[in-house]
Amino acid sequence: MNWQQFLTEKVLHEKLWPNKPERCVNCRGLDCDDCADNRTFDTRDDMMDLYETIKKAGKWRNFLNWVFNDLEEPYRGDSYYSTASIAWLFCLSGEGYEDRCKMVAEFGGGGQG
Repeated sequence: MNWQQFLTEKVLHEKLWPNKPERCVNCRGLDCDDCADNRTFDTRDDMMDLYETIKKAGKWRNFLNWVFNDLEEPYRGDSYYSTASIAWLFCLSGEGYEDRCKMVAEFGGGGQG
């Protein structure tokens, strides 16, 4: 299982093509362009869906600690995460979405492939 499959199936709990029915179970539309079989994990929407799933699972604090554990300033502050670290985490520059998605795969144990 590669990291994209891991994120789709194990983190987002979506089925991959060809296991999806003809009618999409997520949006209930036909020929859906926004669901699991079309995820690229290099967009803001995919990254935010992953972050939202981590938050809903009650793992957000663990994720933040894991992400920033080995980083030095400006990405890690003594008590709080710095402005630079938040900008980096949420790709406010508009770049790095795939890297952050891969990071979620590593955090979940599915970084191989």
